[in-house]
Amino acid sequence: MVRLLEAFDERGLWSLALHPDFADNGRFFVTYSAKRQAESPYSGDTAYTWRLSEFRVAPDMPDRADSNSERVLLDIDWINRKHNGGGLAFGPDGYLYVGVGDGGGVHGVPDVYIAPPLSDDEVREAGEIKEDPYRLPEEFYHFDAWAQDLGRLHGKILRLDVDNGDPYGLPATNPFVGRPEGRGEIFAWGFRNPFRLAFDGAGAGDLFVNGVAESLWETIYMIDRPGNYGWAVREGTHCFDRRRAFDPPEECPRRDALGEIMRDPVVEYANWSVTRPWSKVKMEPRGTANVGGFIYRGSRFPSSKAN
Repeated sequence: MVRLLEAFDERGLWSLALHPDFADNGRFFVTYSAKRQAESPYSGDTAYTWRLSEFRVAPDMPDRADSNSERVLLDIDWINRKHNGGGLAFGPDGYLYVGVGDGGGVHGVPDVYIAPPLSDDEVREAGEIKEDPYRLPEEFYHFDAWAQDLGRLHGKILRLDVDNGDPYGLPATNPFVGRPEGRGEIFAWGFRNPFRLAFDGAGAGDLFVNGVAESLWETIYMIDRPGNYGWAVREGTHCFDRRRAFDPPEECPRRDALGEIMRDPVVEYANWSVTRPWSKVKMEPRGTANVGGFIYRGSRFPSSKAN
């Protein structure tokens, strides 16, 4: 059991995906926060285990899960309660796609770093949560690099074959299978908090991933092939620098160390943070946070019909 913090906490059950043959095999998959492992390198109230598990329905009650059927596929030691990701979806190829967040370390880790005191107005705005990811000393900026680190699963979209292997197989077409540059589970990388994944089943079968902003730009990404989607070098189509998050630089790398072009979102809009007095970006905000959703191609809501 994970004890949640009173102020706010992003841990819990994040997503559930039914196996494509669920009607016959009763298999489904979930991502959730589990108790910190004894061998975890992290400690404190926010450390836990990020977990992907398979369950089956109860044989005598098909509308309920068999709690004894859990098969753990993936455990990741997690340092903070934020940026968990956890989105799940089966693709048209039959593989399970898994969104893993970047870890949230830059938002302050109790017992590791206590942020400088905030003003009374800032504390009220933060809802009594006294942390400020823009006042961290530079020694903590390395957390921003995790989404670009191909040796980590943080900040990635994974693609797993849950019908083969132990505990899963790696599709041969994953970009780093058999290559030393990265983990074989990785399909796409450079994400902050991918907690909703959705395939366009009636269209080209593309995968859409939400992009919750760190500072100013809410995004939606279309993942039609493996690649780098920019975070935390870029936030959407814009450069990102934690030292000047509200006055971002005009220039930043467009290609990564492998020569891969960092891909842009298909939807981008400014959030309410552009109205902060210290923001140098002056735009009309269009929302607070992009929480993701599903592709709709029906006729009941014509104004929302996808083309």
